[in-house]
Amino acid sequence: MALPDGYALREATRTQADWAGGDKRAFTISLKRDTSRGATATEASEQQITRYRTTEDSAMEGVRTRRHSIDWYGQRARWIEVDYRAKGERERRRRLELFVPGAEQRVYQLLVDTTATGPHRTEQDALFGVARDQLRVDTAANPSATPTTDTTPDADAAPKPDAEAKPDAQPGRDRESPSGRPAPKGY
Repeated sequence: MALPDGYALREATRTQADWAGGDKRAFTISLKRDTSRGATATEASEQQITRYRTTEDSAMEGVRTRRHSIDWYGQRARWIEVDYRAKGERERRRRLELFVPGAEQRVYQLLVDTTATGPHRTEQDALFGVARDQLRVDTAANPSATPTTDTTPDADAAPKPDAEAKPDAQPGRDRESPSGRPAPKGY
């Protein structure tokens, strides 16, 4: 994945790399590939949201999420918007994450994190868009497809929210229904 000028590697492991950069190093870009959160984009994103809501594990408070299902080279991918506060901090933060299925049931997770201020949000949207367009994974269901190729001929390729942002949403309780809206209780 190509990075903007001025971004420096902050940390790297066998499965993940994190870079910091931008205005006063206000942005974090991270790329991870593993099976720890699930084998599909939906499963991995829901597991990640669950982790974020478990404050002891994530150090996040006031977590609000919004889910978007999109096509990725003919496969179902998912990106989430996470608005939160770091534990003990007053400043709101915003994280955008893309989950893309790869080979051998691995899921690629791309994220861009920064403060939730207007100028940073605008730059974050641009960074996430470029990173999402440039991301290449180790497999594609349709090698001749592009990241925005529709899975069905008449489908709208624009991301649509699966659920409205809710401060108290719970993955087990607020599952998707076939319509893309949260399922009624007991679904």
